[in-house]
Amino acid sequence: ALPTEHGDGALELAEGLRATAFPNPARGMTTLVVSGLVADERVTLRVFDLSGALVASLFEGESPDHGELRIAWETGSNAAGMYFFEAINGERAVRGKLILE
Repeated sequence: ALPTEHGDGALELAEGLRATAFPNPARGMTTLVVSGLVADERVTLRVFDLSGALVASLFEGESPDHGELRIAWETGSNAAGMYFFEAINGERAVRGKLILE
């Protein structure tokens, strides 16, 4: 399936799995929300810079039973610019863009 751009930096790449960040653009803190998670499957949520280097590993563990994960990320000393976030749930993955001001 082709990715679907949602206008808020989120891409839906896998059946029902979606990840968003708000506010986006962000300054100081942003919240990443991953929805459509399948319970009893592992979830990984990471942030990368434009070169593909890992900037932050925000979550790695079991999916919440209610199917949604919310993680607040204090962007701290990360430079202003574009970043990518990635959520993996079992065999499904979703990626999105995040701009830090």
